[in-house]
Amino acid sequence: MVAIKPTQSKTFIINPPKKYRAMLIYGTDLGLVNERAKKLSLSLTEQFQQRSEIINISASDIDETPERLLVELQTIPMFAEHKVVRTSLSRRISPALVKQILNIKFLDATLIVEGGSLKPNDAIRKLFEASESAAALPCFPDTQNELSILIDEMLYKEGYIITEDAKQTLQERLGVDRAQSRSEIEKIMLYAANHKEISCEDILTIMGDTCAIALDDVVNFTAQGDVEKASFELLRFLSSGENPHIIVSALQRHFIRLSRLRGSLDSGKSFDEAARLLRPPLFFKQRDKVAKQCRRWTNSHLNAALSHIFHTIKLIRRNPDLENELTERLVLELAAM
Repeated sequence: MVAIKPTQSKTFIINPPKKYRAMLIYGTDLGLVNERAKKLSLSLTEQFQQRSEIINISASDIDETPERLLVELQTIPMFAEHKVVRTSLSRRISPALVKQILNIKFLDATLIVEGGSLKPNDAIRKLFEASESAAALPCFPDTQNELSILIDEMLYKEGYIITEDAKQTLQERLGVDRAQSRSEIEKIMLYAANHKEISCEDILTIMGDTCAIALDDVVNFTAQGDVEKASFELLRFLSSGENPHIIVSALQRHFIRLSRLRGSLDSGKSFDEAARLLRPPLFFKQRDKVAKQCRRWTNSHLNAALSHIFHTIKLIRRNPDLENELTERLVLELAAM
């Protein structure tokens, strides 16, 4: 079985084994899928000391000329030793076609297929995972740590400085799609180009505060145990077109912070002392609300809540079509705790 784990994807893309003739990059984060397909193509060309060419074939090209993909893969490159052929998953790329490609004895080409959300029992995904000469790489929305790294890479590379509260505010608005996240960071950089310092006010000016207020309402009502208001604000948030992944990430981040605060309180520290240890620090508008929440939640209940959040994240990754329903269930069950 050649199913690459999410934690292995970055290493795999930097140095892909030459034995793989075909690779499927799939997931709910289409921006990350596209980004990793590009990086994988470049890594393959570097393995052949640049003596490799990259051919992009669109799904519409294959729809018009079904044999195009197979012909391109079998055509010997004129000015290179190797060829990378990139395309997107479509109805024409069937398991039968992929099997045919994998069974070609002599093939001086590597196929990279970009796909969307694929369930474990999807025929194409199962084929790529089961073949010894193919591999499947999953792409899920960025974690908070990955978003932090992305922000640092993009900003510091261009000489920008961002405050801790601005970085937290920015992270809360990113993460659904890698391409979208990059685009939002680029807008912030353009806005702050003259002074190179990014504040929380800059983030709110460019990205707006409406989404943040709605997000805070869902998280706070959940942590306060107000099931009715948490449910109402969640439905309002989702009906505006926002991605439920943002809610789950915000809940995970908030309950981790509550757990750290609760641990400090249990060790004898005052709330002010515990709050000063947090990085990034608490927003002053959130301080009183969080203090009340800390008094409501015991350490054991917070551990149970975090376990429930992590379990829900796993369920969503396995069942992306049920993301809305699983997120709603998580909010209601946490609020009821």
